[in-house]
Amino acid sequence: MSALLPRKITIIGSGYIGRLLAAHLSSVTEISLVSARELIAQPKIIDRIGVTLQTVIFAHGQSVNVRDFRQRFDEILYSRVQPLEILAALAIDRVILISSTTAAEEGAEKSLPQLQRTFERRFRDCFPPQSQTVLRVGTLVGEGTQFTHGLQQLGKTFLLKRLRSRGSPSIPWADPQLVYDSVRAALEAETPQNWIVAHERTLDLNSALDDICDQMRITVPHGLFVAIWRAFGIQPEFISTDHALLHKHGWAFPPAM
Repeated sequence: MSALLPRKITIIGSGYIGRLLAAHLSSVTEISLVSARELIAQPKIIDRIGVTLQTVIFAHGQSVNVRDFRQRFDEILYSRVQPLEILAALAIDRVILISSTTAAEEGAEKSLPQLQRTFERRFRDCFPPQSQTVLRVGTLVGEGTQFTHGLQQLGKTFLLKRLRSRGSPSIPWADPQLVYDSVRAALEAETPQNWIVAHERTLDLNSALDDICDQMRITVPHGLFVAIWRAFGIQPEFISTDHALLHKHGWAFPPAM
């Protein structure tokens, strides 16, 4: 067991990132993995872990890549903020929030940036400032991720795999190893952090699409490109977030970079 890491870490969220962190961290410290859905349905399940929690990593929330995102906005937001409010009354030494680089955008009402900004704001309201770390993670790319699976599915379609944006979208992105390295660095840091967990070299979406289709390509204006992807449930900020915005307001890349 590492002397630098907490003796016990509770991860809220049993999705891809939650399972990833649990698998990596379980070899160096004691891990409890709690489903956010179960926690919301039965808040007292946290009693099985212990009333006093040393460190909690929030890596939860319903998927936002759905066609009816605006209609389900309140439901998706609830899935994010309710676990925060359930644990807010407990004595927790350190809390880490896994957020998204899409929060860097301003965003309209019931947009993905608004969702993530509200999520972050509620997190800051729930826990003491000296305990908080927020990690804004870029689009997760790698085997088993939604992005990579989505590209593989696009390869089966006639039209979408051929579409390219005239705007040459560059995506802030992270791979699973970077996410783990950044969380590990945050756990070992002595002070709270606000970190951007994304590679400085952006991912060119057009090039990523070229890898799955070497046939005829159709280039369309970026606005139309985004609208078509949105119609299939991909939130536009995932393919239009300005990488330069990530550096505003004191956010920095973690030492893991």
